[in-house]
Amino acid sequence: MASHGNASALTPGTLENRIWEKSWATLETRQAGPLQTTGLHQENGSAGYDFAPDSLLAAKEGAGKSLLPGEVAVGTYDDLISAGTKGDNITPHHIPSANHMKQYGVSKGEGVAINMEHPHPGVGGRHRETASYGTEVDLNMSPRDALGFGVRDARSIYLRDGLYSPEIRQQLQEVIRRNQVDNPGLFNRRE
Repeated sequence: MASHGNASALTPGTLENRIWEKSWATLETRQAGPLQTTGLHQENGSAGYDFAPDSLLAAKEGAGKSLLPGEVAVGTYDDLISAGTKGDNITPHHIPSANHMKQYGVSKGEGVAINMEHPHPGVGGRHRETASYGTEVDLNMSPRDALGFGVRDARSIYLRDGLYSPEIRQQLQEVIRRNQVDNPGLFNRRE
């Protein structure tokens, strides 16, 4: 990761714009101070970097963002749709994707999902930021890899928004557990 600027020139409490290189093709400007850089960690060997959930930078970057009522609830897609209300600005996000699970005979309604922010009508929201939204990115992955990919993707979105917490960690673990219980053997390690 490359950073530009002189951290030693900063005094506590001041901020300067820094450019953090996320990948060869992407540069992103973020606010950073001398105490905040200690919260950096590399995300599971990926090219991108995220901030530790307890770092000052993660909290600052997510300032003003919060979970919506009912967000991060876990269940089948049909159960979450039934529990929601029109205009709540959340929608169930399949992990693994509905297209992936369809290959194994799991209907869209029976797929395991987690509620994520999805303004309607509108644009943006955490659901639209997922890698599998409107794509077939996990279609050729093994079920186990697709599950891991979806969980890591959701986790990175909540980390970036400064919202990742023990509650969200527990709910993402519930996504894994529900998939394993609802589809016995499908997510076992293949050798």
